[in-house]
This record gives sequence, structure tokens and C-alpha cells, in this order.
Amino acid sequence: MKPLRIFIFFLAVLLLLLLLSLLFPKQGIGVGGDLRLSFMSLSDLIQEDSTATPADVELLLAASSVSDDPESEPETEMFPGIGEAVEASELQVIPANADSLKHEVHRIQFAEENVSLFYPFFRNLDQIASGHNRPTRILHFGDSQIENDRMTALIRYRMQRNFGGTGTGLVQA
Repeated sequence: MKPLRIFIFFLAVLLLLLLLSLLFPKQGIGVGGDLRLSFMSLSDLIQEDSTATPADVELLLAASSVSDDPESEPETEMFPGIGEAVEASELQVIPANADSLKHEVHRIQFAEENVSLFYPFFRNLDQIASGHNRPTRILHFGDSQIENDRMTALIRYRMQRNFGGTGTGLVQA
């Protein structure tokens, strides 16, 4: 497909979405009893992000260094004051869209809070360490590019220390 046709296609889709955002009612369209279809308006797209806070870049860069032995790294206190009492005057209220918060909160869920679901996994790892099972490959997909491989390196280090194994993980191309 030619680049001009691709551009025209994207432009047509954007115009269609713009038209839909202008014509769609703000309160949404009721479909059945509790179900409501809603679509973002043009003002939602143009609105400035009020939740953005400036970050201390030097502190973040200092905390993102990775060594060969992740457990030997000194602890860096990223958020000093966590767990300390805070006065009400110091609290910053950040406005949020209640509807989006209903849909964005996700917790790790176990069936009936049953942590024993992991027992077979760790039993298998123990058998691998003792030589009774063949090696198993584990892929941890996280935000390694963002964190500079901190979490993945620590998980890999501890798994190899406790259960044996080798490898550096996936190598970037």
C-alpha cells in the first residue's frame, strides 16, 4: 500500500473519531439496565493533565543503576517519609475521574485468597534444584526497559541462587 493511501486512511479514521466525539451525548447512551456506552469528548482530549508531578531526575537516575549482584546494592530511599504521620494541611488532593478509577484498579487475585496455589510451582523448582526434574525456563515480562533491568535482574538472581540455573535472561537486539 502506498504511503499516501495509508495517510488518507489514518486521516479518515481520525476525522470519524472526531465526529463521533462531537456528536456523542456527554451522559452516554443507556443500553439495558446498568450498562451505559460513553465516548470521550473533544474537551477530554484537550484537557491538561492535572495529575502530572515533577520528578527529581537526579534521585531517579541514582536509584536506577544495576550491578552484577543486586542484593549488594545499597538501599535508596525513593520516597522518604513513607509510613510517617502527615498533617491534613500537607496532603495534596489530586482530582480524578471516578468512572475511570472504577475500571483501572487491579489487584493480584487468588482464588479465595489462597496463596497455596503457588506450592506446586515451588515444589517443581525444588525438584529441579535436586536434579529430579529437567530444567524449566521462566520468562518474567516486566518493565525492564523502564527500570533498567532492576526487578528482572533481582528476580533472576534470587531464583538462580535458590534453585540453580544459569543465564542472563533475554538479551536485547
